[in-house]
Order: sequence, then structure tokens, then C-alpha cells
Amino acid sequence: MILAPKRLVFAAALLAGLASPLTASATEWPVLSLVDGVANENSRDLVITGRLLKPARWPVMASIRIAGGEARVGQDYLAPAPQLIIMPGEMEVKIILTLRDDKEVEGDETAILALGRVEGASTGRGRAIALIRDDERAPRGFQQASLTNLPAEPLAPTSPLGAFSTRNGRIVDASGQPV
Repeated sequence: MILAPKRLVFAAALLAGLASPLTASATEWPVLSLVDGVANENSRDLVITGRLLKPARWPVMASIRIAGGEARVGQDYLAPAPQLIIMPGEMEVKIILTLRDDKEVEGDETAILALGRVEGASTGRGRAIALIRDDERAPRGFQQASLTNLPAEPLAPTSPLGAFSTRNGRIVDASGQPV
């Protein structure tokens, strides 16, 4: 029988007699949660933490997936490893998003990570927000729009554009040309 790498770690721990999650009582069962992370865009890494409320006596494994956000995989950050493993006795693991500084004024962006299948623990907080803070400076007079104050439908321009404005996500001058 051939075992996948994560299953091999789990099987080795069970064979070593560390413990069996199948025989654990409800009070022994660990709870796995994700903890939010924040980093500036020009930082190398943004860290989300996978944390157990108490250490397990067996390996805890979970799949990780991208579940939304404005930040784009490949353009704003590189996707994290698709799974995490917390070894017996440990309580946390770092989930790393490698950031890519795109040199564009775009405002802060988020990526939402979610736990998929969890083995060896129950799920507490199954989602985390990775906040990527924009580090580029906007031209003088430029104001970042608040996502909570945007209209449901895009507004058609009713007056000439100002000194700087935005169109289709790009900064443009008074004539509508990209800056």
C-alpha cells in the first residue's frame, strides 16, 4: 500500500503509539483555528497562523484554500502551501503568503484563507483574513474610496474629470489618459 506524504506522517505517529484520535474523549479533542495576519505590501511575507487551543497527542492536518478577497493570487501574493501539519505536542503552524509588490496605488487588499478538510481536530475559526497594506503613495489630492460607501451601480460621469481621477481601476488625468 502506498501512502500520501501527509498520511505517512499520521500513520507513523499512530504506529509509534503516540495516540489515536479515534480513541480520544471529547475533552481531549483539540480545536484548530486560523488567526488573521497583516503586512505591508513591500514586506516579503504575510503570516496567517493555524493554532490549536491545546496541544494534541497526534498529528493534526488540514487543507488550506483561498476563499476570496480583492488581492489576486500570482499578482499580489503567491498562494500558500495547500496543507498544514501540526505535530504532536505543538500548538501552531505558520501559513506563509509571499507578497509581490506591484508598485501600483491600489489601496489595501485582502485575501481570505479557509480550512478545508481537517484531520485530528475539530474546527474552530475556519477562516482568516490576510490584510495587505498598500505602500505606494497616491498623488496629492487623491483620496482612496471606502468600499462601504460605494454605490451598488457605477455612476456615469456627469461633469468633467478633475486633475486626477480613476477609470476602470486606473488613475487618469483630466483628459482621461492613464497617468
